[in-house]
Amino acid sequence: MSSQPETFLYAECQDCRTTFLNQAIEDLASCYPAGYYSLQSPHTGVRYRATNAILRLMLAVGLPRKKTLQLLPNLSPYYFLRAYSIRHDARILDVGSGTGRFVHRLGEVGYRNARGIDPYIPRDVQFDNGTSVTKCTLEKSDGRADVIFFNHSLEHVSDPLESLRQAAIALLPSGFIVVRIPLAASLAAGLFGTSWWQFDAPRHVTLFSARGFRAVAEGLGLAIQEVVFDSAGHVFGRSMSNVIRQQSLTSEHMRELAAATRKLCPGFRKMAVALNHCGLADQAMFILRRKGDV
Repeated sequence: MSSQPETFLYAECQDCRTTFLNQAIEDLASCYPAGYYSLQSPHTGVRYRATNAILRLMLAVGLPRKKTLQLLPNLSPYYFLRAYSIRHDARILDVGSGTGRFVHRLGEVGYRNARGIDPYIPRDVQFDNGTSVTKCTLEKSDGRADVIFFNHSLEHVSDPLESLRQAAIALLPSGFIVVRIPLAASLAAGLFGTSWWQFDAPRHVTLFSARGFRAVAEGLGLAIQEVVFDSAGHVFGRSMSNVIRQQSLTSEHMRELAAATRKLCPGFRKMAVALNHCGLADQAMFILRRKGDV
């Protein structure tokens, strides 16, 4: 659901139920306000440093495991790094990195050869920990990588198939492509419709279904090693807030409903865990390799 006043037209594939923006946007970069989450600078405060220290410790002792993700689904990229024994000197590329929050954190937990690329950032960024972000597209990026992340970025590109194809070209032998995306044809998407928080129109250009993404990956010669459903309960809360905002309510009633929604948060978290378990969650991490490397 967009915070912008415009209405945007989406279409749905009748076969796989992948949903995609069905109109031309002349300047998609203008749809990203300065306060958009991916354009914010990495945190540097005490809480951020403490979180990094905990992550380093978890990785050192063999965590997070898959069971950990039931309570902390946002740790799924770090589950991948541990479960697939990604070396600390691995060349990691984060495509669509924004200003580099994930890239910077990778450096802080030991992956100093991480770098990001993003065409929408105002300028290149060089961090003190050796990681960096370059203002460019994947097609114009230099160098190859052992791991290529699309960490909630593939849904933003105008041609996701071409982006995946370019990633496969840039991937070093026996490397991995890791794609985290929201999923159409999920229970939350069906329940909330256009109020579903993951719509984020028009910035989310393509919202794959799990079946649709699998077909695309396999068609490009990529083998899916694992799918980790990693939806979080806040999606339900924010989607509910979108529904409430669309109603003609007094400010008092809005406050009452907002308070009631907050009380539902523990239930939303349990719902997300259950949906992740049964594969009906509204986002997932796909771990891919070229078929010849499997």
